[in-house]
Amino acid sequence: MVFRHKLWQSLRNMNRTFRKLKTYQLLGFITLFFAPQWVYADYYLHYWENQQEPRHSLRIIPEVRSYFTSSNFDSTSQATEVSGLSTLSRVHFETTIRYGLNPQWSLFGRLGLGLVGIQSTTANPTTGSTTESTFGLTDQTIGVNFKVWEGETGIRFSLQAQADLPAYDNGSSSTSGSPFMGDGSLDLTGGAFLSIPLKKNEASEFLIDAGAGFTFRSAGFSSHIPYSAKIAYRPFVQGWLFDLGVFGHFSLSTDGSTGVGGSSVGSGGSFTVNAINPSLLTTKGQVGYRFKNSFAIHAGAGTALFGTNAPKGTFFNAGVEFRLGAKNDYERPGEKTPLDHESSNRGFVKYVPEGNVTRVNDRLNLIKINRGSDHGVTVGTVYDVFSVYSDGRIKAPVARAKVTSTRPEEAALKIIEYFKEVWIEEGFIVKKPLE
Repeated sequence: MVFRHKLWQSLRNMNRTFRKLKTYQLLGFITLFFAPQWVYADYYLHYWENQQEPRHSLRIIPEVRSYFTSSNFDSTSQATEVSGLSTLSRVHFETTIRYGLNPQWSLFGRLGLGLVGIQSTTANPTTGSTTESTFGLTDQTIGVNFKVWEGETGIRFSLQAQADLPAYDNGSSSTSGSPFMGDGSLDLTGGAFLSIPLKKNEASEFLIDAGAGFTFRSAGFSSHIPYSAKIAYRPFVQGWLFDLGVFGHFSLSTDGSTGVGGSSVGSGGSFTVNAINPSLLTTKGQVGYRFKNSFAIHAGAGTALFGTNAPKGTFFNAGVEFRLGAKNDYERPGEKTPLDHESSNRGFVKYVPEGNVTRVNDRLNLIKINRGSDHGVTVGTVYDVFSVYSDGRIKAPVARAKVTSTRPEEAALKIIEYFKEVWIEEGFIVKKPLE
């Protein structure tokens, strides 16, 4: 039975690999097809962020972001006030959506509206006014994240690709004399992230998350290297959350655009648009509270630390977070009751609620669970493995496994029998039959 299941898993893995390849090609085709229609992007307010999401989890994050600046970092990295500019302000109303297709693939997108305002001490030559504003669509982002590898200690390595596709026209803004929404380029970015847990248990995770990539910009603007690094604390069910880090981009200094280092019409002289070979380093902090697994609030702030040919600004953000599906990824299995763990053979076999599968090695038929010697798990104990529905309800048992080794917070198990032809995944439930 085990041999037949190994063969079945190998064929299934080949099929999944083929389907992933087709998905990647399709996403690339869609990006190339739509790229010529979108030529403007703003990359000062948004940073290179890991968008990985647990399987079958849908996360919706409505947010308000505000940005203020009246000075620039010049070509020698000195902060200088912009002559004639009192304040350039931006207020964005955005919603970020992330969905975990399976343990490896996540899709994400961002929809946004924005209000850009310029207050100056001199009148706009087109309109004759010292106050101008524009309201409309801003950056619209689509992307995909693929978790390449996850180690036994929880270290995760993932690849990510995204396209920033702002839905506005700076040409019409230039004609009307209104502020520009962004700086005339399509941004296509690909890169990687490394997440390193410093401490993790059933209730929370304390980790370092860092990444870098490569961004191609159209309209002759220089390509650049986006990067970010932060330390973060995340409760899985309830409690305070925070993160603190830096992000920015480093220009490769290949600018061939017609930018003049700041459009007097579109930004009042600020380098928020049309800057040549801009580089910027910004710090950001955020704090929030998770009331339960499906709802949280947060607020944060940040400011530019260093740059060349870039705006020197300050920003604030506040938002809420809704999470649907995949509740089982974060609930504490030990707090469930026997009625929560219904199975197809209920009435014949009674079980003790036990834990979750946290790691899977299909090649060796090994799994790890989030229960160890501190929870009374001993070598030789037999457990049944249960698959789960997307809403967290338990299905029928699919396999039986025996504990081969234990640690205080985890245990390794060897699959000794398969009940069904099912690929065991992270998040499955393990329960010990009552003797």
